[in-house]
Amino acid sequence: MRQISILPSGCQLNHRNSVLYFSHSRILYASSLAVYVLNPQSYEIVKVLSVNQRSITSISVSPHDSALVAVGSIDGCICVWNIDEEEVIGRLSLTIGANVAWDPSTPNKCALLQENQGIKLLLW
Repeated sequence: MRQISILPSGCQLNHRNSVLYFSHSRILYASSLAVYVLNPQSYEIVKVLSVNQRSITSISVSPHDSALVAVGSIDGCICVWNIDEEEVIGRLSLTIGANVAWDPSTPNKCALLQENQGIKLLLW
């Protein structure tokens, strides 16, 4: 194993299991306030997606359209990005943060998991 580059900023350690995505076409890595899109062949940063005001807790790429990524943050902001267009195409504000995952069987549906005095599962 060799280090190929140093990624900017740092990921919050308590969210490290849900902030990395790797495919043949792109790598996504969430730092504290942005999602970095890297070329998997050159490992160069090709895009930076940033809209969150607080730490990112999760990223999830749509299994139906790899250009769509849902980003959850600790402040309750959930954004759906079109990576190719570099624009937010959906936004939801919750009172507390949530982890986000796409529904593998239904396009355009996400599940949100909140943990605050119990666990809540929401569909969006």
